[in-house]
Amino acid sequence: MTIDDTADNAIMNKYKLEKGMATLATPEQIPMYAEIWANPARVSTLGGSALNSVRAQRYAARQASNETKLVYFGCIGQDDQGKVIVDKLNEVGIEGKFAVTDQDMTG
Repeated sequence: MTIDDTADNAIMNKYKLEKGMATLATPEQIPMYAEIWANPARVSTLGGSALNSVRAQRYAARQASNETKLVYFGCIGQDDQGKVIVDKLNEVGIEGKFAVTDQDMTG
């Protein structure tokens, strides 16, 4: 998810995040997800190393043959973010097989 630069910098400062760095969210940073998700200017994209790898494989497979089937396995929360992941995978022709939990949020 991304939003415009001004809001992005405000969130980065508010939650003490460092640009260009990957980290697991601390309990104090978890509210940033709801804050970003609530912004109507957000853009949602699929990502993460394993998911990016399967998306790259899908792209390569389409160049050779559209008959290649790819499946991505994972776990998502029973929330809007999880639904977005499923929908976006379907859009690019990757089947998502997910365990769905109501104990944790997607992310």
